[in-house]
Amino acid sequence: MLHEISRKRITVNKYEETSLSWHNSVLAVRGYKTLHLIDFSYNLHSLDKEIDLRESTISASYDSPVPNNYLSNYAAQGVNNLELVEMITNPAFWPHNKLLTQEMTNIISFKWSPVNLIKNHESVLATVNSVGNVELFGRKKQLWYSIMEFSKEMMKHLNSKFELLDQCPQKFKEMEDVVYSIETSTVCWSPELNHDNSCYLATAQKSGEILYWLLKCNDTVQTEFCGSVKNSNNVEIPLMVWIPIDKNKFVLIITNESGQMLANECQIIENKVKLMKEYSLWQHTDKMIVTYLEYIFINDMLLIFFNKHRHLIVQLYDKSFKLVCQCVKNVNDYKISSIKKSKDIFYVSTVNTKIYKINYSIMEDSLDVTLTSFDIKDTYTTSELFGLGFSYNNNLFALAMIDRKLLYRKQSLKIEVIFLCPESEPEVEAMAIINNPLKKLTHMWDYLEILRCKIIKSKMLPQIDYYQLLADSASDVYKLKVYLVFLIFYKNLETLMTSRLKGKLPETSVDIIKDRILFNQAISVIRDIYDKYTKNSHLTDFESECFDCSKRYINYYCELYSEKRSDYVSDEICSISNLNLEYTCQACDEKILEFTCKDGHLNMFCHLTFSLIDRDQYIVCKCCGSTARIDLYKQNPTCVFCDLYLNSV
Repeated sequence: MLHEISRKRITVNKYEETSLSWHNSVLAVRGYKTLHLIDFSYNLHSLDKEIDLRESTISASYDSPVPNNYLSNYAAQGVNNLELVEMITNPAFWPHNKLLTQEMTNIISFKWSPVNLIKNHESVLATVNSVGNVELFGRKKQLWYSIMEFSKEMMKHLNSKFELLDQCPQKFKEMEDVVYSIETSTVCWSPELNHDNSCYLATAQKSGEILYWLLKCNDTVQTEFCGSVKNSNNVEIPLMVWIPIDKNKFVLIITNESGQMLANECQIIENKVKLMKEYSLWQHTDKMIVTYLEYIFINDMLLIFFNKHRHLIVQLYDKSFKLVCQCVKNVNDYKISSIKKSKDIFYVSTVNTKIYKINYSIMEDSLDVTLTSFDIKDTYTTSELFGLGFSYNNNLFALAMIDRKLLYRKQSLKIEVIFLCPESEPEVEAMAIINNPLKKLTHMWDYLEILRCKIIKSKMLPQIDYYQLLADSASDVYKLKVYLVFLIFYKNLETLMTSRLKGKLPETSVDIIKDRILFNQAISVIRDIYDKYTKNSHLTDFESECFDCSKRYINYYCELYSEKRSDYVSDEICSISNLNLEYTCQACDEKILEFTCKDGHLNMFCHLTFSLIDRDQYIVCKCCGSTARIDLYKQNPTCVFCDLYLNSV
């Protein structure tokens, strides 16, 4: 059974639907004229009884790829009643009036790129506003900034259409064709990066034409036009899904406002996209727009899930896109509000706050689909559910709801992001963290936040063997990092003046545990560089500096804790480099002995290589504050204590 562990409220001033997407730990919620980006605060020291979150916002841009004077000049000539109604009710023509654009424009679509398109495991967020403008956003220093107005970049490649903007249209149809060909209705990323870390992006114009682009993000965003595809109809496209088939082959599933669904089989040759064949997946013009679509490959066959208002449609296709079987299922009497895939498990939700797991079985040419309802402890009888999201490990659920109960005049309308987790003892999360097969804390923050909340609420540590955990950490540095997490939780309870803590943990000094982690890191650096030396018989200047500084830290640790260096690293390994580097204190210009000067001034050192950071540019952990040299940034380094990716300053 799921129960509510936390909630986040977002104030809006207009009754409308919202949407939610959880990607790479960032939860994106569409509000009124804004996109709210919510992430964990990564603060293990927090004493908050709810999930500790950090929020940023992206405001809707009022820009349009169509110049204002193009539409306003046509309107100034005089328009008939039908044309006037169309120019006011159709968002594509709002730019003819500045006040109308500012009042009505909102973000209608947003899509995430694959991780690591930007350095350090980050994704790019592409947004589309009501007037067809595409903008790209990236995160820097925990805030989100616009990195490119992509529609302006698109115009550089659409010269033939750009020339028409200098001419005043004589007929409404002429103006409509130009506007629809320039404005974008939605976008879609390729789910996989190319070998050079670039990524393909498809933009659907309101004319129904699909444009393909290649993006590469270094210090700036570089774009390349990869061609266009015109489908058999000219209906606006609200949704596209990119499905990779082979290395240079993919299928783009598109839906249109008539309710139809098509599949474009395409091939990429020298960064140019070519349409090979078009398939019709749903040919009925039922006006029920497909807004959610997920897929999975099963034995070389494609299984897709999509919605038709209250109905869940499941279709199975073979390699040649021939329909093998189909199942149409009525979920309940309410509109489907989300279809999500998480770790090959599919979920469907409806507006009346019901969530179901989709179970399917394939037997020869038949398909059986059943739905299993989720038990939720709390009831949300007056709320409507518009979005569903899952954390990386599927143990934290996010629901985007709007409470429709009658409000008093002074009460404001709110979008409520409700976090649910399974009812379990804290030992369940603790053992999941300890037994993590990946041996990294990078993607365990949903478990960590749930566990932190339960510890703060109960004022009790999980009942596990901490003595054995510390003993195992002698040969497993991951368990040493986990022990550090529990030690921080222990210190939190001490801050809350919790009784009965004495004797729970065998070691209660954070500094000692951190020194052990750094000691293991220094040994790892020494051995990695030694392996490179045995293969290449030489070291670069940077490798020699890292080797010498790591060896210096090992000597410092052994002297501090009365250990023998030879018990951990042989003299043969240590002898391959003897630079005897001398660093100068940045405060007093005195020689740094070990890791400080004689006056004890603090200097910034790299926690990964133990070398001095003497430049203004460096990278830092958003959780621990550990620092590293900017030279390592291209390697996507992680924090030595918590395994989070380091960010540039």
